[in-house]
Amino acid sequence: MQLLLDVAHAVAHARDGELLQLLESRGIDGRGIELSREGVNRCVAKGLAVVQGDRLGDPARAVTLLESAARFLPDDPRLLDLGARFQLAAGNWQAAADALDRLASRGAAIAEAAERYFAVGAAAEAAGQNDRALTLYSRSYGRDSSYRPTLERLSAICFERGQWDNAWKATEALLDRHGSALPPGDRATLLARSAIADLHIGQRAAAIARLKTIVTRGASYVPDAGIRDVADHWAGMHIEPRLLIDVDPRRRQRVMGRASEVLALVEDERDPVRGQALEIVGALAMAEGRWSDALATLEALSGDEAFDAERRSDFMIAAGDILVQHYGDTMAARALFDRARALWPGNPSLWHVA
Repeated sequence: MQLLLDVAHAVAHARDGELLQLLESRGIDGRGIELSREGVNRCVAKGLAVVQGDRLGDPARAVTLLESAARFLPDDPRLLDLGARFQLAAGNWQAAADALDRLASRGAAIAEAAERYFAVGAAAEAAGQNDRALTLYSRSYGRDSSYRPTLERLSAICFERGQWDNAWKATEALLDRHGSALPPGDRATLLARSAIADLHIGQRAAAIARLKTIVTRGASYVPDAGIRDVADHWAGMHIEPRLLIDVDPRRRQRVMGRASEVLALVEDERDPVRGQALEIVGALAMAEGRWSDALATLEALSGDEAFDAERRSDFMIAAGDILVQHYGDTMAARALFDRARALWPGNPSLWHVA
């Protein structure tokens, strides 16, 4: 008993040297201790684990000691808490995640839970386990919805995957809670990301409404799930002015505000983020019948080399169609169609041009 009290006192006061001398005086090597089943005591093991992991820099040895102690109390919150910390430090992110989940399932308080779930998620992402990382980031978000590193990764990953609802939610939270602290370039990137995700959500709703109208005209039954799948595919492609016409005006106004902020923040015409904002502005102008604004934007986009030749060709054709349909200027349109053909000779949108 006295040994346990002395060990606990040394650990509590961070007296590593005193602890090691104490153990050695009892014939125990504190750096290479092997605890037999009969001699394991969870208090000693926990104390040694803290010394090995935190102060002697050997988290793997700390994990071994904790596993010995856990044979006596497998659900002990303190052992699980230390296990999560040292498993991650030893490079065992999955075991660390399991320990945190076991703690959470028992209703135990987890200090700095958002930070710790984020750290494990980052380790999972670094290991190429992106689905698992996304789950762990979501758990971090559930613990603290304002934690900036988590919001940054959720925003980026969900946007890359086309998970527009989650991307918009995380990006808006990031802008709302940390936007003032962001450098202009980072803020512009997030503003553009929010606007794009917002538009895709609106386009999906518009596509669902259109498809429901179409399929109800026939005798065949198409379930809502099938309609949504088709709508997701349609709305998840490029920004589509034909769908934007049916997007809620308040959403269009919000998106336009975000795009305008980007243009105010980014003056470099070669910056891809500026090109994204211009594309949004142009698409909204076309959807709303503001033809002079649409032409000015499409002209700028067609010369923006941040876009590939095929996209620039499409911009020229769109501008040419506006000139023909709304201004009757076939000569100017012909010049644009020729430029579009030079950029992308096989552009299928040129079929209507003689």
